[in-house]
Amino acid sequence: ELTKKVKELIQKSNIELTVLPKQEALQLLSETFPGCSDFAQSIQCTSLGLHVVRFGNHAYRTVAVQPVAVASSLKSVPWQIRAGQRKGYFELLGPTISLEALVPGNFGKLGAPLPMQVGVQECNEAAAAGKQTNMALQAETLQNNTLAELSSRIAAAAREKSCAVVVAGPSSSGKTTFAARLALHLQARGLEARPLECDMYFKARADPTHPRDAKGELNFEDPDSLRIEKIKQDLEALLDGKPVELPKFCFKTGTVQEKTGNILQLPKQAVLIIEGIFGLHPKFLSAFGNVSLFKVLIGPWSGARLGNLCLMPERKFRLLRRIGRDVRTRGVDAARVMHKFSSVSAGEQLNIFPFAASADVIFDSTLHYEIPALRAVVGADVESARSDDADVQWRQKELANYLSWATPWQTSEYTLIPTSIACEFLGSSIFE
Repeated sequence: ELTKKVKELIQKSNIELTVLPKQEALQLLSETFPGCSDFAQSIQCTSLGLHVVRFGNHAYRTVAVQPVAVASSLKSVPWQIRAGQRKGYFELLGPTISLEALVPGNFGKLGAPLPMQVGVQECNEAAAAGKQTNMALQAETLQNNTLAELSSRIAAAAREKSCAVVVAGPSSSGKTTFAARLALHLQARGLEARPLECDMYFKARADPTHPRDAKGELNFEDPDSLRIEKIKQDLEALLDGKPVELPKFCFKTGTVQEKTGNILQLPKQAVLIIEGIFGLHPKFLSAFGNVSLFKVLIGPWSGARLGNLCLMPERKFRLLRRIGRDVRTRGVDAARVMHKFSSVSAGEQLNIFPFAASADVIFDSTLHYEIPALRAVVGADVESARSDDADVQWRQKELANYLSWATPWQTSEYTLIPTSIACEFLGSSIFE
């Protein structure tokens, strides 16, 4: 009965998010939550994001460090209730389900996880000491070591039998740069390796068979948005050693260009690295026939951290990355990117994550200095985003809060390796 009442209370609650000057935020916290105020006082920043949870006439304020779910999304969460240490108090616990329980299968783990002590606060300290380049290079070296380990495994498999590598992952995971760098690693090991982007096989926007979402907008998160038969045709030719003229899809105009002059021909025993968000979907994999595949699922799974507290989950991390990429290369403003992210997330749940268990390896594309770097590049875009859409308004405040914790790393103040995955979203990728 208590569980039922608590769930009803959650459904009636209202969660707000605001970003305030630090002193104003501290004053509000001290009125209702002095313990949280003490914690916030220790954070070196000029502004603070606050979550305000309202139950009827009561309001409770906390520092917006941990991601908070919108009340309407809590209905199906398997909450647990436990008696508190003080009489009359109880604790409401979230789900304790592990990744293995949600997605069955043994995943191939690579490298060591990012150290918990490396986060936004440490990046702020590096900026104060003028050591941004050194910290960025440490992150790049850690990721490159993991990439080298993966390339060693693929090279060993490729020498036994010709194979193709499929690189899958949700939007803004870093697939394009990862595939290009993996090809370089394999080439350095004496193998012929070539990357191939699935994005070039999207259907034109004017194509009447292009799927649409519930709002009637073009849905690029559905595998039917790809020209699967064209992919199959080109793959058969490539794996047979024949030259193929690769098409090009223009994201700004939504048109397909067939005559590009971009010819790809694979030598014998070459490794084809093909990347795209639907890389693990059965419809896409059907294009490979009986070809031996090595499947990689990539994403910034570690998220962004402040000390040992989760500051930003990977999905919001990817949204910031996508704003950085789309505003500069696809002619879309930040508000539009935020608006589209609902359908992007829905597509991920339908067409990417249900097939995660089929991956041979999971690769973490997180670079712990990206939030300060992204703030310098997309901070103004996020701050100026305007929309009548309530979801966009929430996301704008949420992202502004996340960015407010970081000291911006201006591009003139540190060296960014041109082959970095971060370059894909900061506007300077050598692989574009």
